[in-house]
Amino acid sequence: MKLLLLLCLTAAPLTAQSVPQVQVRVTSFDKAGAATALAAAQPDCDESLYASLVADTAAGKAARVQDQTVIVRGGQRSKVEALRQFPYHTRTDGEPADWVAYPSDHNLRNLGQTLEVEATVGDTALGRLGKRIQDVNLAPESLSLLALHPWPVPDFRGSGQMGRILRPVFATHKLSAQVITWTGRTVLLSVAASPQSALEVDTALSFRYTFLRAGLDGEKPAAPNVQPPDQMVEQRRLHILSIRLPRDEAAVIMLQHTGDDAALYAQLSRRVAAGTATLAGHTAILCRGGQRSKVESYAAFSVPHECRGLIPESWTDLSPGCEMEIEAERGQPVLMPDKDGKLRSHRVPSPKEDGEGTGAQWNWAFIARDAPELVPCFPSAKRPALHGAAAECMERKFSSQFRIPSSGVLCSGVLSTTPATDPEESPDGFTDVYFALQSPPPGKPGTDPVPQILLQCLILSVPAGEGPALAAAAKSPDALSSLLKRFHAGEITCAAHAASVIRR
Repeated sequence: MKLLLLLCLTAAPLTAQSVPQVQVRVTSFDKAGAATALAAAQPDCDESLYASLVADTAAGKAARVQDQTVIVRGGQRSKVEALRQFPYHTRTDGEPADWVAYPSDHNLRNLGQTLEVEATVGDTALGRLGKRIQDVNLAPESLSLLALHPWPVPDFRGSGQMGRILRPVFATHKLSAQVITWTGRTVLLSVAASPQSALEVDTALSFRYTFLRAGLDGEKPAAPNVQPPDQMVEQRRLHILSIRLPRDEAAVIMLQHTGDDAALYAQLSRRVAAGTATLAGHTAILCRGGQRSKVESYAAFSVPHECRGLIPESWTDLSPGCEMEIEAERGQPVLMPDKDGKLRSHRVPSPKEDGEGTGAQWNWAFIARDAPELVPCFPSAKRPALHGAAAECMERKFSSQFRIPSSGVLCSGVLSTTPATDPEESPDGFTDVYFALQSPPPGKPGTDPVPQILLQCLILSVPAGEGPALAAAAKSPDALSSLLKRFHAGEITCAAHAASVIRR
C-alpha cells in the first residue's frame, strides 16, 4: 500500500504537465516618420516590420518602450505588472487672500506596464508543422509620466506677479484584442500615434507599433513564418490612415475623384513621400470575425474643472490622442430592394461564400483629439487677463459601417477643420482625407449586395452681396455649375468640407 501511494504521488505532476502552456510576449516600439507608418499598412508586413524596428532600435532610430512576457496555462488567465505609484492631488483648498492654495484629495496613478493574457490551445496540430493553434485574448497597457505642466494662477502678493500649479501629464497606451496565432509567428497587433506625439510641436509624428510573439510549452517563438491555416480566414487588421492637405486643394481633388479609392490613396501617399502632404495619423488594430478590438493612445492633460476666483479647485482631463474601436462583422441577413423595388431579405455572404476569403464588413468608431490650445481667460474687467488659463481642444469623431472593396482600400471620410483659436475661420485651414485599409485585403471580388456611397458636403465662401441672388437660384443646376467653376478658378474658397461613407 505504501508503494502504491508513492507511485500515485509521483504520477500526479506528470499528468499535470500534459496541460499545454503558452508563452506570450508583447513588444512595442516607438519610431518617428511617415515612411514606416505607410509600410505598416502593407499586407504581410508583420515579420519584415518587426525585423526593421529591431534593427532601428539597435541603431538608435527607434525605441523599445514595452517588452513583457507571461506564461499562461491553456484555458487560464495570467497577469504580469511592473508598476510605480505616483501620488498627485485632485483638489486644492484655501482662500486667494491667504496667498496659497493647499493640495487635498490625493490620488495614486500606477505608472508602468501591465500585461493580462488568457490563452486557449487547439486540440488539432497544423498538419506537418506539428504546431497547434493558440487563441490568445490579451490586454497590454503602458502608462508613464510625460511632464509636470505649470498651470498659471494669479499670485496676489504683488501686482502683476504670477504663480503656477504643477499638474502631471500622463501618457497612456492600451489595447484589447483576441488573436489566433501559433509558435514562430510575429503578429502586428496595433499601430497608433505615440501618446506623447499629441503634445509635440514641429517634430515628425511618432507612431507606436505593438507586436505579439507566442510559443507553446516553452518552445521559443523563433520558428520560420508559415502560411496561415484555414482557421485563420476570420482574422484581419483594419488600418485607418489620414492624409492632410490644404483645404481648397483637398476639395478640388475630392471633387475630381472618380471612385477608384486605391488610386486616390496611391496618389496621396506619393505626395506624403514627396513632402507636399502630411500623414496626419495611422491607427490600426487586429480583429477576429464576430469580435471587437480597441486601441487607445493619448496623453491625459489636466484642465480646471472648478475654480474659486481664478484659483482652480478641481481638475478634469482632456485626452489628446486617438481612440479606435472596431468590430469585424460576419455574414448576416439584410433587407434589400429587388428589381421591382420591394424589400426582400438577402443574406450578406460569409467570407467563404463570396470568394473574398477574409471578409470585408466593419463597424468603426474613431476619435482623434489635437493638443489643447492654451488661450487667454478674461473672467471680468476687474481681473487681469491670464494667458494660458483656459484651453480649447479640437476633436474629430467618426462612427460608421462600411465594407472594404476587393482592392483593400476605402476612402472612408473627409473632414476639414480650422484652429480653435481662429475666430475668423481664415481660408488657410486644412482637410484630412481618411482611408480604411484591410490587411489582408478581401481578395477576389464576389457578389456585393451592400451598396455604399461617399457623400460629400462642401461650403463655399462667396461675397456677402451675392447671397440673395444665389439663394434665389439655389435649385438651378447652372448656378451650381457656375459656383464650382469659380471655385476651380480660385475666385472663391472652400469654408468647410466633410464626407462620410454610407452603407445601405
